[in-house]
Amino acid sequence: MVFYFVSDVHLGLDLPNCSAEKREKLFCEWLDMVAASLKREGGALYMLGDIFDFWFEYKRVVPMGFTRVLGRLADMRDAGIEVHFFVGNHDTWTFGYLERETGVIVHRGTETVNIDGLTITLGHGHRLPLPGKPLGAKIMNRVFNSKTAYNIFSRLLHPDCAMKFGLSWSSSNRKSRAIAHSFRGEKEPLVVYARKQLNCTIVSDLFIFGHLHTPISYPLTTQSTLIILGEWITKPVYARLENGKVELLEYK
Repeated sequence: MVFYFVSDVHLGLDLPNCSAEKREKLFCEWLDMVAASLKREGGALYMLGDIFDFWFEYKRVVPMGFTRVLGRLADMRDAGIEVHFFVGNHDTWTFGYLERETGVIVHRGTETVNIDGLTITLGHGHRLPLPGKPLGAKIMNRVFNSKTAYNIFSRLLHPDCAMKFGLSWSSSNRKSRAIAHSFRGEKEPLVVYARKQLNCTIVSDLFIFGHLHTPISYPLTTQSTLIILGEWITKPVYARLENGKVELLEYK
């Protein structure tokens, strides 16, 4: 069996040197490759957040875009392929539509699961209780996961205005800082978090997160490794697990 992990595709983000349309087509090609592989060998696909640059669900309104991607995810589920979707900070507002229309299994937080005989902790990484987390980030996480904020956004604003605001905010947020994060080794909060978890009752063989946009495989112990998935804005990177071995690969 084989298992695929991907995050931070940021579908819909249009930058001068990175067309949103080209990135969506490339991601669809990758999904076709993954689907063919999983039909042959069995396994599952895990999408670990920020697949969409901005995602918001209404009760009776369907936002435009991503038809090709949603169709492929639905086809994979119809074929019996297991597809998991962990929400990120850019696509946290999913409340049923994604599950109903595509059949993907949505996860709203970090989870520790058994995959191919390994204990693996999975998540996007934005909601972890990380040391030194900026107050602004904590406030934004609370706002984005607030039912009150969702009701205000969905009921008081016309969908055209709401989506325009959301897409504009998400795009300006990305343009205001570097795409990639500079990994800080032992000082990296995700490393500190993983090391604390290794002292718990359940010890993970792998920790796999997104969010930082920096693809890296960082050994924690002789038996445990932290995997940070890359982003698709500059270079499409994903992880592949087979026979207990995980690799970070670039899709070309």
